[in-house]
Amino acid sequence: MRKIFQKWLFVFVLLSFASTIGISYVFQTKLADKRALDLIRLNLQYVQKQISLNEANLNALKNDLQTELLEKAKTLALTLKEDAALLKHDAFLKNWAKSGNLEEINIVDNKGIVTYAEPEVFVGTDFNQYPETQKYLPLITDKKKIHVEDIRISVSKDGAQERWVLFAGIPRLDEDGIIQTGYSAERYANALRTASVENLAPDFSIGNTGFVLIAKDGKIISATNRESIGKTLEQVGLFAVDEGSFHVTVENVPSLVVFEKSSDYTLIGVYPEKELYAHRNNILFWSLLFYVVLYVVVFVMISVLLERIVIRGIKHTNGVLEKITAGDLNERVDIRTSEEFISLSDGINATVTALKQSIADAAARIDKELEFAREIQKSSLPSTFPPYPETNDFDVYALMRPAKEVGGDFYDFFLLGAENTHLGVVIADVSGKGIPAALFMMSAKTLIKNYAEAGLSPDEIFTHANKELCENNEAGMFVTAFMGILEIATGRFVYVNAGHNPPYLKRVNGNFEQMKLKPGFMLGGLDSIRYEQNETVLNAGDALFLYTDGVTEAKDVHENLFGDARLLKVLNEHKTERFDDLVRSVDLSVREFSYKAEQADDVTMLCLAYNSQTRSFPAKIDMQDTAMEFINDVMRGHACSQKIIAQMDIAFEEIFVNIASYAYAPHEGDVEISCAVGGSPEFITLIFKDSGRPFNPLKKPDPDITLGIEEREIGNLGIFMVKQMMDSVTYEYKDGYNILILKKNTAQETK
Repeated sequence: MRKIFQKWLFVFVLLSFASTIGISYVFQTKLADKRALDLIRLNLQYVQKQISLNEANLNALKNDLQTELLEKAKTLALTLKEDAALLKHDAFLKNWAKSGNLEEINIVDNKGIVTYAEPEVFVGTDFNQYPETQKYLPLITDKKKIHVEDIRISVSKDGAQERWVLFAGIPRLDEDGIIQTGYSAERYANALRTASVENLAPDFSIGNTGFVLIAKDGKIISATNRESIGKTLEQVGLFAVDEGSFHVTVENVPSLVVFEKSSDYTLIGVYPEKELYAHRNNILFWSLLFYVVLYVVVFVMISVLLERIVIRGIKHTNGVLEKITAGDLNERVDIRTSEEFISLSDGINATVTALKQSIADAAARIDKELEFAREIQKSSLPSTFPPYPETNDFDVYALMRPAKEVGGDFYDFFLLGAENTHLGVVIADVSGKGIPAALFMMSAKTLIKNYAEAGLSPDEIFTHANKELCENNEAGMFVTAFMGILEIATGRFVYVNAGHNPPYLKRVNGNFEQMKLKPGFMLGGLDSIRYEQNETVLNAGDALFLYTDGVTEAKDVHENLFGDARLLKVLNEHKTERFDDLVRSVDLSVREFSYKAEQADDVTMLCLAYNSQTRSFPAKIDMQDTAMEFINDVMRGHACSQKIIAQMDIAFEEIFVNIASYAYAPHEGDVEISCAVGGSPEFITLIFKDSGRPFNPLKKPDPDITLGIEEREIGNLGIFMVKQMMDSVTYEYKDGYNILILKKNTAQETK
């Protein structure tokens, strides 16, 4: 937010700065133009006044000269009226001219001919011959007229210009004729030269570099730069107008130019823009510097205020919200810098309080629901151990430790067949965790068990279950699974794998080794998959360890995996332990390895121990030792004590000899012997099965051992001893077979 605000604040400040400078530039430019125009027009007014003043002075001087000259002519006319004979005196006109400062006096007769003159050189001049003198001729007859010439330059008889002169004439009073007087007008000429327009422009300057041009008829007649005099306005970059102001380039210099008309002249004021805008530029420079400092200070102050008043509050609020979002609902917002933050703080705190209560209520409700779901899931998995206490042909133990309240792993085992002749074991891992995985698990478990109880083989079970799991599987879930069916009597184990971890198999007196089997494809992935099964034979003392990847993929605090190698090592370190203790030892190793690390996946294990071994022998006395060695191997494989083995040997001998002696006599037959060591608590089962004549040895009464030897009946003592050493002796005749079952608890001594 701070960056966005500062960005827009910078844009606003920049625009304000640009606008202020732009407005200042326009304002200062107009002001500079106005000042320049005022200055130029003021100078042009001075020039115009000077021209007018010069013209007035010249006219006044001219009038004075003309009046003075006329007075002198009139005085001469009056003098001659009194005494015309004075003209005959040679020195008269000369003296008169001298006393009156006249340079020329002409006395003209009635014919227009000069008869007397000073200087005498003009005697005889005919006024009728010259345009200038012809204007005097009307004075000959009209006594009321006068004639005053304009000041002019005199011309000699040879046509050369000589000097400035002024002539005036009046009629003669004594007779018809003209008196013409004239004198030098150099005083006027000097004044004219001094006041000449051509000399005015250099006397005026506009500012330091501005100047005035005076033009007449489109040509410059007066200029500070003498080289410009005589040029046309176009030649110096101007154009002929009467009035107006323009920005043009004059003699390669951008300038402001003002035209004004004055009589016959065009007055032009030229002010170079460099000087014209110098003051503006100086003001703009300092204004620019001032505004830069001002806007920087404003930007910094607003940024600091934003940081202290808003950003810090928002950061603190966001920090608290992050903790709240992370789950720490004990955090509170307490910002009191403004009413808005007070309202925001109180609102957030109220919301969090309400959220805590809602979460607590929801958590309590979910806990109840999850507890219910956990109980349902728990109840769906076999949890009573030993599950089949009446048999010790096999032992099975399993545990599941879900990563959440409910898990996606499952295990199962169940007896199959009308007479429970087979045992099915399953372990599986559903993708995902929580309620969805648990629901998918329940569906998969139910399908597998239903198809197994229908009598299908493992490959058929997985093939059919996979098709049903693929139907309507919009969530895209799948399950890896391993299933095996054990034929209890023979140890034949048929199994199929659907992408699950290969089990570990331990042969009697051997080490655990991972089974080599094809991984197969997971259930719920493709409905066209057909699964293949394999089989092996388990012998008494063999054990099968099944697990999910929650075991091998358990992590410690450093993200290290428990791994297959560590699992194999733990299994072999505890291989001599009971099946259930073995599972607990592996679970304890996983817990210790992942101590303080969060459990990421369900941990599920199942161990199947096969305890039974069945062999068939000829019912002959000489096979007794061979058959006895068979059961001894089974018992030794389960680490039975020598005392127990000795007791079982005595019981075995008694029963085997009776069958060999009486069951088929006089014919021959076989006896099937099964030996199993297992159960919890552990016991030994010894089963004799023959197809001889039916005989229940338990129907005979027990001998009275209180009588002396000579008083006792012969027989039945061996069977009595067997019953006394065994914990259970049962007989059954079924399907044409005599079946005698002996059971002995290995934890008790013979009674």
